[in-house]
Amino acid sequence: MPLTTIESYLPVSQEYISHWDQVNTALGSPMTLAGGYARADLISDRAAINTAINASATTTNAKQVSGGNVAAGRSQMVVHIKDFRQGVRAKVPSQGYVDALPLVPKSTVNRGAFLKTLRDMKTLWTQINADSTVPGFTPPLVLVSGFTLANFSTALTAFEALLVTDDNNDALARSDRKLRDALLKPMRVHLEQYRIAVPAALGLSHALTLSLPTLYPAPGSTPNPVNASGSWNATTSKADLVWSASDNPNIDHYSIRNAPAPYKAVDESVVADVAKTVLAYSTDFALPVPGASAEYRVYVVLTTSNQKGSNTVRVTRPV
Repeated sequence: MPLTTIESYLPVSQEYISHWDQVNTALGSPMTLAGGYARADLISDRAAINTAINASATTTNAKQVSGGNVAAGRSQMVVHIKDFRQGVRAKVPSQGYVDALPLVPKSTVNRGAFLKTLRDMKTLWTQINADSTVPGFTPPLVLVSGFTLANFSTALTAFEALLVTDDNNDALARSDRKLRDALLKPMRVHLEQYRIAVPAALGLSHALTLSLPTLYPAPGSTPNPVNASGSWNATTSKADLVWSASDNPNIDHYSIRNAPAPYKAVDESVVADVAKTVLAYSTDFALPVPGASAEYRVYVVLTTSNQKGSNTVRVTRPV
């Protein structure tokens, strides 16, 4: 099989390790590449990549969880903002305070602006509670269900902690992906060198030269991408992905993949491979908690291993 995704480095390198063992037997002594790179080094490099892939998967999952927690926390804080606006209008007959009410942030507003709204709200609430001069109002201001300024302060502190955790997880996930990716290029170089070294050592017509494992997809046409869409299924608690049928007669299968947002092909993980007759798939991959969002692509994979990804589909698990 050729190199296609990050995970493919493991089975591909294992094919080369097994092939290298046969070459060493045929030669009667260990074959080494430029710089003395030996089969044992490839085994060690493969193990390091495996460890790095697992580490990256762990920190990426942690980021997905914390991102979902932030989304859920953000939704709850919006509820508090709305309740505060309603409470001030209903209980504090002062046009000055009403005019000073924070606006409900749009869903697209960045974290800094969102936090500023929350902190401004806390400041205004504190001022209202300290003001006993408003006719018809006796402080403190208590919202629906007995929600107080102290409750809001606690909620704000907890939300800020969620943001710190998410930022830390994001940094760790990015770092682990970079560490993982730094190991991939050297392996590709060594496998390319191996494909040159074997025929040089055994001859172009030797059986082991003719049986060299593939490294990249064979030359061929790239298939047209399919059009994909997705939505959250509240009944199954999974994302339902659907896509149009490929028009390529050489299709082998479809590959559903996921990557952290913003979607980059170099960060893809294979969620599942499905038969070419299948045009739908349900999954909760990368959607571990309410509020989490995940991005997917559906790849058309040909019998030649040539492939093409669909549009990026984003699905959010509701809070």
